[in-house]
Amino acid sequence: MTTYRNVKKACASLALVVALVPAMVACGDDAKNDPWASLPTKNGVGRIELGQAAPAAAPGNNLYLQRVVIDPGTALPRHFHEGTQVARVEAGVLTYNIVSGNALVTRADGSSEVVRGPATVKLATGDGVTETPELVHYGANDGKERVVITLAALLKTGAPMATSTS
Repeated sequence: MTTYRNVKKACASLALVVALVPAMVACGDDAKNDPWASLPTKNGVGRIELGQAAPAAAPGNNLYLQRVVIDPGTALPRHFHEGTQVARVEAGVLTYNIVSGNALVTRADGSSEVVRGPATVKLATGDGVTETPELVHYGANDGKERVVITLAALLKTGAPMATSTS
């Protein structure tokens, strides 16, 4: 009975994620029309959960879909993820700092490269990054407008969204 409920809940959550992705991509083209661009922030960062599931194909893990905004002049703490995270910049320019490890950077034009740390990369609207547990990194908004990011993360059950290394 419990397994059936978990599968049913995971399917419902994944259906929500699938339903939201097209709307999020459309909103990302124009941050001024993005309903999350005015999301309140704490210490310069705002986060809203768009979907969550415990996928049957990845036991012991949770799948998250989130929108994150970073105010100008804000830098996130150094951290890593206890799983894989894929993020796409929807608006603004993110200064992406790799402390150690490698990140797969995918540009808006579809080209990609592995960037080895230590390194700093500018990620503009439409650019993305794939992060693994070995990657220690942090993002910063050095611009004058908010950075808006959409991310999907597959993390160990119970793991925080980010594990600080500071």
